[in-house]
Amino acid sequence: DTYGKSISEDVISMSQRTGAVAAINGDYYGVGTGGIVIRNGVLVAALNIDPDVVIPDTVIAIRPSAFDHNPTLRSVEIPGSVKVIGKRAFCGCTSLESVILRDGVEQIEEAAFAMCSKLVRVTLPESLKDIGSQNFLACSSLSEIKLPPAVSKIPYGAFMGCTALRSIALPNRLLTIGERAFENCSVMESVRIPDSVKEIEKFAFRMCTGLLSITLPNYLLCMSEGVLSWCKKLQFIAPQAR
Repeated sequence: DTYGKSISEDVISMSQRTGAVAAINGDYYGVGTGGIVIRNGVLVAALNIDPDVVIPDTVIAIRPSAFDHNPTLRSVEIPGSVKVIGKRAFCGCTSLESVILRDGVEQIEEAAFAMCSKLVRVTLPESLKDIGSQNFLACSSLSEIKLPPAVSKIPYGAFMGCTALRSIALPNRLLTIGERAFENCSVMESVRIPDSVKEIEKFAFRMCTGLLSITLPNYLLCMSEGVLSWCKKLQFIAPQAR
């Protein structure tokens, strides 16, 4: 094809030569053999990308497994235009250290950041309402997390195996702490569970071997089996002070 007078270079060649991003029929492609692919506003794939990625605000969702087991990704910033981060989107990104989600992101699906063993910094926006099961499974360098106020449930295994997790700030509207949510968070020493929580599912804090104290809600309706099993150092269990 030709593009303007006396120009016969094709789109991909021009992109490679200038370092631009090619746009063909509404789809966006990185240069050469690497880059990100965006189709109809959905980021569907990322190959041979730079270590530090800022996702453009034209993206409205990240497809499941889009960055799955990318070995070089070091940091990612996700704009508020993205409403949903798909299952396993960043699973197994073993070089990933920093994640920033801007206000507007509403849902993180199952295991989106699981097994990111170098992940130390996660910024979650107040717009976030739903985190999927095993979301931060085995993120063994993550030392602290603050959950946004709209999160009402911490699902199955959300922080299981976060062996460096020392500090967790739970929102005051939280209703349920799911099965194995914090299992084997072995250096966490104290937990304050807000009064809003009505149910703690089985094995939620199992094998938190460094846990010394836990403050339970006054109006807890159900505390299932084995919630505090193998918490060998636990010395103090108390209800909230009214």
